[in-house]
Amino acid sequence: MNAAVIIVSFLLFQIEHLSAALQYTPQNSSYFWGELVHEITQTYFSEYRCIIFITQDIPDILDFVPPGLQIFNFQIGSHDGMLPEVEETDTLDSTVVSDGTKIFERMLIQSMDAGCQGYVIQVRNPRSVVYSFARTTRRAVTRSDKRYFFLSTSPDFDVQEIFSMREMLFMPELIIAKVSKTENCNLQTSLRSDHTRNTRNTADYKYQLKNSDIKSNNCQNQNAMSCNTSEGENQSYPEESFQKRILHVPSKSNCVEIVTHKFVGNGDSNDEVSLDFWEKSGGSSGLLHNTNLFPDKIRNLHGKKLQVLSFPWSPFVIMEQEGNTTIRDGIDVLILNQYCSLINATWELNFDDDWWGDIYPNGSGIGLVGNLAMDHTDLAIGALFMWPDIFQWLDASASYAKGAEICLAPKPKMIPKWLSPFLPFPLNVWLGVGFTLLCLAVTFSVLARASRWLLGALGLERYFRLGGSVILTMGMFVEQSPPDTADQKDRTHTPIRQLVSTTLLYALLLSTAYSSGLASVLTVPQYEKPIDTLKDLAMSDYVWVGNHPAWTWAIENSDDPVIVTLTKKFRIMEDEVAMPLLREGKIAFPLEKYPGGHFGMATQITEEDLVHQRIMKETFYWSHIIMMTRKSSAYVRHLNVLLGRLNAAGIPSTGRATCRDEGPRSVFISPSC
Repeated sequence: MNAAVIIVSFLLFQIEHLSAALQYTPQNSSYFWGELVHEITQTYFSEYRCIIFITQDIPDILDFVPPGLQIFNFQIGSHDGMLPEVEETDTLDSTVVSDGTKIFERMLIQSMDAGCQGYVIQVRNPRSVVYSFARTTRRAVTRSDKRYFFLSTSPDFDVQEIFSMREMLFMPELIIAKVSKTENCNLQTSLRSDHTRNTRNTADYKYQLKNSDIKSNNCQNQNAMSCNTSEGENQSYPEESFQKRILHVPSKSNCVEIVTHKFVGNGDSNDEVSLDFWEKSGGSSGLLHNTNLFPDKIRNLHGKKLQVLSFPWSPFVIMEQEGNTTIRDGIDVLILNQYCSLINATWELNFDDDWWGDIYPNGSGIGLVGNLAMDHTDLAIGALFMWPDIFQWLDASASYAKGAEICLAPKPKMIPKWLSPFLPFPLNVWLGVGFTLLCLAVTFSVLARASRWLLGALGLERYFRLGGSVILTMGMFVEQSPPDTADQKDRTHTPIRQLVSTTLLYALLLSTAYSSGLASVLTVPQYEKPIDTLKDLAMSDYVWVGNHPAWTWAIENSDDPVIVTLTKKFRIMEDEVAMPLLREGKIAFPLEKYPGGHFGMATQITEEDLVHQRIMKETFYWSHIIMMTRKSSAYVRHLNVLLGRLNAAGIPSTGRATCRDEGPRSVFISPSC
């Protein structure tokens, strides 16, 4: 009886699972979504070190991951051993979110630092996960381009809830698989039923366009910043590919539409773009058009306007006013013009009065770095250094030059004339001379008394008193021998006479050296010791003054005693206060030194301001010069390609000198450069 019950139960179990396998409906089948996940991960995520699965309703899709791929699963739910619901909040401050969200984001940061670049997300509220990605990306150490694959199992899901988010401006490689409104797809071409399809052919990837479609092949803004691209030059999408296509498909199969956001262009970059349809029908499955689901959107931005933040900083960012026209020039400006041309984009240069600014622990900030951290701008330029404390929050481009921080220090002042008699010898020599004089005076006094008591010498009373002995010794130091009234044959005076002779010989050498030094001092004007090294500045009475704490960002954590002293002597002053002190030679002033003899400064210093200043010989530190972007920015890769080409050609170091005669805008652009 028991055996019969067991057999019946087993058969019912197998029938149930067989029925589920035959009914591949997107709403209730892990098999259906598992087949799709298998194909996408096999084709687009197979080269990644690891893949993160964030699941809520259908965790069984992990069983369909191709073998050999390392995966991590974050299961969201309310049961024991599962993560609680992730809070939906757009704050950048990770300390104010719920405890469950903190746990989830801590695990997410660990996965990012482990090098995971592929993310498969199946949750009921994907917006909350997107916000978590925005927070964790800023706090993870590892930088990388990430691919996001969202699964929407609900037929009522509106993808615009995702695409309308501001975070989509920084997540170009994102696709969403949603239940198609047409319910079914028809595989009109022969599809391979295996799951190892690696073809990424986009030749047949065509769209029907609206008349208002944006395609910018020659875009210029009002500030003469051009971005030219030839027709059909290395475009990532096929021709005219950014408007949603109209596909007519028949019924009677299970269908999922794979969409992404447009990303490129202006105004409609968050619009939905249908990439392809995926169908599971019987024993076959696959994409209807076999398109590339993760094309390089950055390669052709179709005139998208990038926001660039900087401040006037010659020779990298130069502002010149000619009549009613503002001309923008400089090394960074020319590089961005070329970069804009490379990716078919425009850019707008904005300025911030807070200079470099700062980033606060809650993720907000001000100024250049703060606006980057909060995603208010795409790029920051202006001879930026690689500061250690900014590394956590921002990304850096490849280096294209080197710079160093150095100081304008007050010129050494002329020593007063009344000090001239003391200048031939340094202080330590004068101390040695004084000590020698005192020792000789004591020796004369002791030797005179001993000669009187032991030898019976007469006439040596003038040496008995220490004061008299000092005066006689000083006379010998200026080559004046003491009187000797005793008979030359009187041997009782021999010890004193020998000491006097030795002292006079020493005095002769000393006076000769002093006379030579005094002649030099009286001939050449004498000045105080110049401030040439960091130690000189640290030991001086001068403070060094800047307009922002960024001047000390690279050295504030140093344990070198000299650097620690200099950091304490740094003062922040407004230009209205600092410039009068600079003209009077009462403060030191920081500069940035670049190759080719160029210097950068926060304030435009005139010749009048430099009357009492000179440049130190020793630098504080040096750094690679970079451009900055948000953390894990998609724009860095193509920017680094351009900078690599420029560095290989030697243009950043020599191009400006060799091409300057062709006009300031020919550098980095003219083929002759």
